[in-house]
Amino acid sequence: MATSNLTTLGAFLTAAEERNDIEDALDKLSGLRGKPVGRVQLVAPRLAAMTVLAPKLKKFAQDYPDVVLEITADESRMDIVEGGYDTGIHFGEYIQKDMIAVRVSGDQRAAIVGGLCISSPIRC
Repeated sequence: MATSNLTTLGAFLTAAEERNDIEDALDKLSGLRGKPVGRVQLVAPRLAAMTVLAPKLKKFAQDYPDVVLEITADESRMDIVEGGYDTGIHFGEYIQKDMIAVRVSGDQRAAIVGGLCISSPIRC
């Protein structure tokens, strides 16, 4: 076999090996398709973080082990995007009109409670 044929054959094999490497890498990447990875910054009022998020965190971590969830408890009614967050939880009446809203819990009822001594004019 002539030297030029060997060189061409070597280049062809090298190209084939590179193609296999690329195909292997693409196969690995395609396995990640549809699988969330990365960091998500979420802001929520403390009450929502404790009552809505906390019960769901264990399952979330099991279902999405490659997602790092950073939760900030903040009581202000900030604009989620302007605050630099990816997502957030707000009570329904505080959601901006241009935001996409998904219900994450049932209706929450607020109540003020106190013992008899607090509401009585006579000291207990």
